[in-house]
Amino acid sequence: MIKSVAAKFVYEEEDMSGKAVLKTRTLNRLSVHTGNDALLRLSEAYGNLKGEKYVNVFKVITEEVN
Repeated sequence: MIKSVAAKFVYEEEDMSGKAVLKTRTLNRLSVHTGNDALLRLSEAYGNLKGEKYVNVFKVITEEVN
């Protein structure tokens, strides 16, 4: 049984020396029924709000083990 779903967005940002480094943002407590297409649309909308372009989008599923 799925206990929770989160999204992890990976984006590039320049550090003080001008090198590109990877950073992540995580959105927790998404609906357990969130589909992959909805997650991609969410990443585009959230990226537009934050001014970031995500290079990878991960769906993190936590399952309950009995």
